[in-house]
Amino acid sequence: MPFRPKENRILSALKKKGYALGMFSNTASPMLIELLAYNEFDFYILDFEHSLVDLKDMAVCVRTADAAGITSCVRVPKGNAEIITHAIETGVQGIMASHINNVEDVRKLIDDTRYPPEGKGGICPFVRAVNYSMDDWEIYHRHTSENTMVIPLIESLEGINNARSIFAELKPGIDAVAFGIADFAHDISKDNSKVEWVNNQITEAIEELNILSKEFNIPNIGMPWPECTPENAAALIEKGTKIVMYQGDFLVFNRVCQEIVSGIKNTLESKARYL
Repeated sequence: MPFRPKENRILSALKKKGYALGMFSNTASPMLIELLAYNEFDFYILDFEHSLVDLKDMAVCVRTADAAGITSCVRVPKGNAEIITHAIETGVQGIMASHINNVEDVRKLIDDTRYPPEGKGGICPFVRAVNYSMDDWEIYHRHTSENTMVIPLIESLEGINNARSIFAELKPGIDAVAFGIADFAHDISKDNSKVEWVNNQITEAIEELNILSKEFNIPNIGMPWPECTPENAAALIEKGTKIVMYQGDFLVFNRVCQEIVSGIKNTLESKARYL
């Protein structure tokens, strides 16, 4: 059975339009993944860190994404090599790992994600990603090396301070770096103090990542902040962020629900004043 290479739509979008648009999938809903694809999102990230998804959910989501035409990525808790292995073998094309603070962390992520000689990933030539056949293993090996993204998620002051060395470990034109604003805001807040979700250190960190992104030819991933709106997403792209995460599917649905209920109440209350 010949290997059929799969397009990484994040990398394609970056080449075609200069940016890529995605959303976290916290629900692992195949229907919502299809809707993202049909509305021209480039990718989604299935969240294993803060959602109750499992490996079977992932397999269903990846099959759905392949059929609909959208790229699958996963976010894994730091150091979870088991999930990474199953994700790669299922056909995921991007591995985001949380709480990457230094060179040792990113090197482990690379080792867990990539096959030798680039990494230390275990090999099984009969998995879904290679069409359950070893006939074209060498072709698949080259393809995954050139299309599977390693994505360290920097979420601390230590990570920002080590950002240059983290970027230096990655593959230009293939890998990416993400910034976790919420965890960073907590990390820089004083003990028992109120977290400042908007502050100068966050702005400076984003600017630093944009500079390094351009220098190393490695795109950075960001979320519109503090409000996730199309206008803020466009502004983020204009300032240098190449890959936009538009929140998570449940947050978007929650906001739409609030707008519907609020709109109905406001309309009824407005009419009631004239009765």
